[in-house]
Amino acid sequence: MLETEHQPARDIIVERAGGNPVVARRGSQAGSADRTISHTIGKRALAKRTARFTRNDQLAPATGTQSGLRRQAFTAQGTARREYRVNDRGQDLRQFHAPDCSRLHHSGKRGRRSGMSAAPPVIFSAARRQAARRRAEVLQMQEGAACFVRDAMAEDALDRIGFLRHEAKTALLIGDGSGLIGRGLAGVSALNGSGYDLEQPWPVGGMDLIVCLGRLDTLNDVPGALIHASRALAPGGLFIASFTGAGSLPALRSAMLTADGDRPAPRLHPQIDVRAGAQLLQRAGFADPVADGWSVSASYRALDTLVADLRAQALGNVLARPGPPLTRTMLAAARQAFADSGEAGRTVESFEIVTLTGWRK
Repeated sequence: MLETEHQPARDIIVERAGGNPVVARRGSQAGSADRTISHTIGKRALAKRTARFTRNDQLAPATGTQSGLRRQAFTAQGTARREYRVNDRGQDLRQFHAPDCSRLHHSGKRGRRSGMSAAPPVIFSAARRQAARRRAEVLQMQEGAACFVRDAMAEDALDRIGFLRHEAKTALLIGDGSGLIGRGLAGVSALNGSGYDLEQPWPVGGMDLIVCLGRLDTLNDVPGALIHASRALAPGGLFIASFTGAGSLPALRSAMLTADGDRPAPRLHPQIDVRAGAQLLQRAGFADPVADGWSVSASYRALDTLVADLRAQALGNVLARPGPPLTRTMLAAARQAFADSGEAGRTVESFEIVTLTGWRK
């Protein structure tokens, strides 16, 4: 056991833009990892939250999008804050790799026809990706398992759907492990697409809404997956995708570099930033593409607790060619570096979330 004493509260803060009403909620779960979750959302009036927006309303596209966008963006001024506070207990760790973010797609050689383009490089292992998700499904059955990144993405997606007043009859939900989005879409016929191979043509079509959470960042062919998503939508359909992006987990990245010393190993995934996300939407042919970013911050007493949270949320390393396992000496150095980067015995780690929104023409 690496930690046997009860840990004080892990503080988790979600920051993102949007005109949301003031909402407060508290809940708890019994067991060894009691949780107290509080939300503080915005200060704008409810009337603004429920106002109707059309394609000719306020313009605020993300960097890299076309100049013709006329849909309300979530990166406007008046940023709202949502706060989560969660209690936790440290967990065991024997061997681990650093977690994943996303990565920029490398296109094929120029001058080739689309039908003859080179295959995308194999950066991620499909087998390791599936194994990480199966492990996370098992861990989520345990009392007190971390799920704050996934739940934050799901709640954000529901807020966007309501904000845009998009009325859907059919929906495809990918990565909605908690069922939060499915429960929030009253009267919508929803399909679970979490088992789909997103890099192959999707076996559905004519969907009014597609929500994809935490999946695009570990695909080898992100442009191809976005094209398949666009084709699965009905005309006027809405696509929303969220995933961890560039700038995520800086404290862990620094700790891994310290542990590896003069021979840094591939432990963190390449990352997609907001600008690249907007360009990927354009490349896939989405109308009114918007990409924006928001963050989830959590403070930890120990590196082992962070790694346990990453494993429980399928955020582990799934690189096709990962670095070697950490030795005991390297692990001790990583733990010390992580602790030294914090203050008052706690280290703040951040998850930068990229959200893509687009429509089918």
